[in-house]
Amino acid sequence: PYTLPLINVLALAAGTWCVEEILRRYRANPWYALTFGLYAGQLMSARLDLAEPLAYTLVAAAILSTERGSWRGTVVLFAMSALARETSLVFIGGYLLFLVVQREWRRAATLALGVGLPWLAWQGVLWVWLGRPGFGSGGAGATSWEIVPFRGFWSVGSIDIEAFALIALIVLPLTIIPGLFTLVAAIRDLWAGRWHPYATMLLANAAILLFLPQSSYREPLAMLRLTTGLVVATILFGARKRSRRILNYSLLWLASLVFVAKENPTL
Repeated sequence: PYTLPLINVLALAAGTWCVEEILRRYRANPWYALTFGLYAGQLMSARLDLAEPLAYTLVAAAILSTERGSWRGTVVLFAMSALARETSLVFIGGYLLFLVVQREWRRAATLALGVGLPWLAWQGVLWVWLGRPGFGSGGAGATSWEIVPFRGFWSVGSIDIEAFALIALIVLPLTIIPGLFTLVAAIRDLWAGRWHPYATMLLANAAILLFLPQSSYREPLAMLRLTTGLVVATILFGARKRSRRILNYSLLWLASLVFVAKENPTL
């Protein structure tokens, strides 16, 4: 019974170290990596024995592997992250976009097949075993993905306006507002021709927030967990640009620790 929490605690430490190493490579202050380890989405996932801390640690390790010139290690670690949690596919999709635009066909094919084949095989196992694959918009009560941007968020108001107001207090400052700002920042870099994996991964993590299902937006904990990818991508993007402003803004996510404190009635 101690294995799951132990894995997540170790993953939080290892992931923070990986992000710290990436920050050092871009001569940014390594203390910004604490946002990775102390973000409420990570801590609450660890508390509930969910896979986000391990998945995003594997993502950070894959990116560090690329920085160190080990492409084979990158593919293996990305494949492991996709098996740990399907939300890692957002990072992989962002990286594939960069490789395709840069016409690095061999690496794009290696990444797509190296990640896609084991992931599809595992979905097949789940289908035979449980009667359905593990990929979708959620579990019981899940709604479908949206086409209209942020409809999943504002449609909650048609169900319960008071609940919508409470959810907005969490989702607006921690997800929607930073998501819009980072989406603009990524598009601006790409439009100016400054193509880099960190920009395309930020674009992917910010863009997916536009189309999340209502069932995700009406669950604050789900949104905290889903925003972890945006947190990681923002830190990496700020490190590469050596932008103290972006990195300082990333520290605002530490305000989410109030929700962790709320879980303990003695605090």
